[in-house]
Amino acid sequence: MPISAIRAEVRNIRETNPNLWSIGQEFQQDEYRWLILLIGPENSPYEGGIFLLKLTFPEEYPHKRPIIQFITPIYHPNVTGDGQLTLSLFREFWNSSCSILELMDYLIEILQEPNEFELNGEDSGEVFQQDLAKYAKSAKIWTKKHAK
Repeated sequence: MPISAIRAEVRNIRETNPNLWSIGQEFQQDEYRWLILLIGPENSPYEGGIFLLKLTFPEEYPHKRPIIQFITPIYHPNVTGDGQLTLSLFREFWNSSCSILELMDYLIEILQEPNEFELNGEDSGEVFQQDLAKYAKSAKIWTKKHAK
């Protein structure tokens, strides 16, 4: 079941051809591990950045959630320093009807508008809570520095 579900995801992604992200070549060697290139969305501090993410499917996929992690450093209140997402959808509320397209759409949404209720407990989360302008400035600096 996992390989057929993963291949269905690939077909769906190819048919949809999303504008802001694509699957890297690694999935051709190991269908359980994908590299994803994500373009920072317009009107966000990440605009113009190109972010590399790793997506790993568990053996129990789609019944168990895939693990997604930023490889490119990102200054974001919902992402930890090691690239893990702090959002409950990515941890607790996954169900087998969720798709990778939906997961990536949600990820793009939080780049545009972070979730203020599930902050990472690190500097970016604290700054986001206290000073939005400072957060946006820092996120833009990190994007220019790391997401070229």
